[in-house]
Amino acid sequence: MQNSPVVDVCCVYDMRITGSSTYAAVFDMNTYKPFKSYYSFVAFNQLYQLKNQVEASVDTEGMYVLRAKNGEKTALLLVNLSGKKQDLKFEGLDLTRAKYYVIDEDKTLSWAFDASTINDNGVLLITID
Repeated sequence: MQNSPVVDVCCVYDMRITGSSTYAAVFDMNTYKPFKSYYSFVAFNQLYQLKNQVEASVDTEGMYVLRAKNGEKTALLLVNLSGKKQDLKFEGLDLTRAKYYVIDEDKTLSWAFDASTINDNGVLLITID
């Protein structure tokens, strides 16, 4: 979305933990616990801290990727909105020191052993130090 010619800015309307806003997409107003969307912001922050966007692409419709780098550190954020679980194959990226974190129906930015698949409506953060 950040590279789209039709998007100038994307904002979350309301991030208050308390209040009566029906636009609160980050915290549950009844329990004060964060929704899964909160953890997407946490994952994006890993890329934001690296400061430098690096070209990355996917060849599957409904899959999106963003990559950032600073020196030897790099991170990727993949999102699967394709409607089904997807097998993953990475080219041109050394994953020997990679750490994987998953956001999906069952996991909340949880460590994962590998990144061979991504569930539908899932988010995968890969960090490499």
